[in-house]
Amino acid sequence: MWNTTHRLSTLTIIRKVAINGGGGKATEEREGYQMNSEPKYPNSIDEIIKEKMSKDLREEITLWKEFVEEIIHKNRFFPVAKAIEEIEQNTIPALADTIDIGSNKYYRVREFEEEAQNNYLSCSDSIFTEEEIKERSRWLFFSASHAHVNCDAEKIARTLTLMNPSREKNNVWGYSEGESGIPPCDKAEFGRANPKYIPYLYLATDIPTALSEKRAKTGQIFSVATYEIKAKLNVVNLAKKDAKFAKFMNVVFSSPSTESDKDYLVSQYISELIKKLGYDGVAFHSSQNLKSPTSKGGINLTLFSDKSCKFICSELYEVTRILVEANRLLPVQAPPQRDTPMNTPNGQPLI
Repeated sequence: MWNTTHRLSTLTIIRKVAINGGGGKATEEREGYQMNSEPKYPNSIDEIIKEKMSKDLREEITLWKEFVEEIIHKNRFFPVAKAIEEIEQNTIPALADTIDIGSNKYYRVREFEEEAQNNYLSCSDSIFTEEEIKERSRWLFFSASHAHVNCDAEKIARTLTLMNPSREKNNVWGYSEGESGIPPCDKAEFGRANPKYIPYLYLATDIPTALSEKRAKTGQIFSVATYEIKAKLNVVNLAKKDAKFAKFMNVVFSSPSTESDKDYLVSQYISELIKKLGYDGVAFHSSQNLKSPTSKGGINLTLFSDKSCKFICSELYEVTRILVEANRLLPVQAPPQRDTPMNTPNGQPLI
């Protein structure tokens, strides 16, 4: 099982200072220009970054910023920006990829809410009352969470099979096929790729990535549905990042958000553009699960329809541990009184 990892990125700025002979003027040398006499510092980080860039990359950044400004603040449905033509005619075709039938399993996660837990043991031929079902369902989930302590996992499994044999028969331990898939249109909230009321199917290449995208908390219970691809899919793979604007597009899809609809406006527009061009979906790096044993990071797959997916089963998972990792931004050197990272004030490790 992978761990959920959060990282802070750092920007390092290197500056060279030299003293000229004779006049004694301070000279600050940087790539791109040289300053004499009193140094004049740039007004922003953007200016520092631009100094290191080629002319083509600076132009690409300018066009991308104009595109983002157009989508968010000017024309959302019929935007006019130079970058759009380039993205539609060149970038998206360059990132085209295919997913073959049965090439991999994909996972979709939904929180298994309290109501679902309380009715877990209900079935059409149940001999118990509604209150008895709730009481036994609560006992089941409490016992399952403490199975490693009580050593009664086999008892739980036997009880579940006796009280609701259909779950074992259909291999549905969490939500059913209908409950696991694309939500109804009137219940579809906005997401990274979809506007409100236009539902898409959000999948991941592994369970930890699927859970991480839900910002899972310790103790939460999730239903994890497994899918297989039953028809060849044509998708746009932003993880390839080898075309103009591709890096920016991948960042828009992969960056953590505040879950505000504004954060998703650009990625929603790009998704609509991809769908308009006839593709089945879009793949991109996970913003939450950055490393995996099998790849550089977890991959999300968003499909515009679930017609090419086959539901295999659903299982229940409880989140038991979350690992948070951080890099110190400043100061660069550790304070002399603390040479062990993340220690308490008295020098004892936090964990």
